[in-house]
Amino acid sequence: MPEISPEEFAIPFFAERGFTRRKCVSCGSNFWTEKPDQQTCGEAPCEPYTFIGNPPTKRRYTVPEMRIQFMDYFAEKGHTRIPPYPVVARWR
Repeated sequence: MPEISPEEFAIPFFAERGFTRRKCVSCGSNFWTEKPDQQTCGEAPCEPYTFIGNPPTKRRYTVPEMRIQFMDYFAEKGHTRIPPYPVVARWR
């Protein structure tokens, strides 16, 4: 895939919001950041995962408990629950 010219991204939106375009020192990918000293893109494997061993909840949940919490969250926001049905994952 050909690299997109930096001029394609030179739009006021990013500059107005304090973003700069950088190149990751680890993988070479380009990325946008608000942190002028950021050296890496923040993606794995360039940065370690920060959520492992640092759960976002106060208590531990089993998978069934978390499923219920997840569904309750969306039900509270006005979404309708539907019965489960099989889904086939498809990657490109």
